[in-house]
Amino acid sequence: MRERKSTLRVLALVLTAAFVAPATPVTGVVAKDEVCEATADYLLGMEDYPAAVKAHRQVIAVHPGDALAHYHLGFAYGNLGRQGEELAEYRQAASLGLKQSDLFLKLGLIYLEDGNL
Repeated sequence: MRERKSTLRVLALVLTAAFVAPATPVTGVVAKDEVCEATADYLLGMEDYPAAVKAHRQVIAVHPGDALAHYHLGFAYGNLGRQGEELAEYRQAASLGLKQSDLFLKLGLIYLEDGNL
C-alpha cells in the first residue's frame, strides 16, 4: 500500500510538471534543433512507425546532433514496443540539449513503469 502511494505521488508530480512547464521557450522562438525533417515527421504523424523509424534513422545518419530527430525516433520505437531503444533515444535527445517537457514526461513514465523511481 505504501509503495502504491509513493508511485501515485511520483506520477502526480510528473503529470503536474508536464502541464505546467512550457513546451517552447517563453520568447516563442523555436531552437533550430526543434525542427525535424518533414517526411520523417509526416510518417510519424501518420502513425507509420516502421517507416518513421527508418526515416528518422536516415536523418540521424546525416545529422547525428539533431536532438528532435532522436526524440521522434524514440517515440516511434516506443509505439513499436521497443522500450530499450525508446529510452536510449530519449536519453540521447536530452544529452543533446532538447528541453521539451514531453521528453522528460516520457522518460519519467518509462522509469515509473520499470519501478525505477
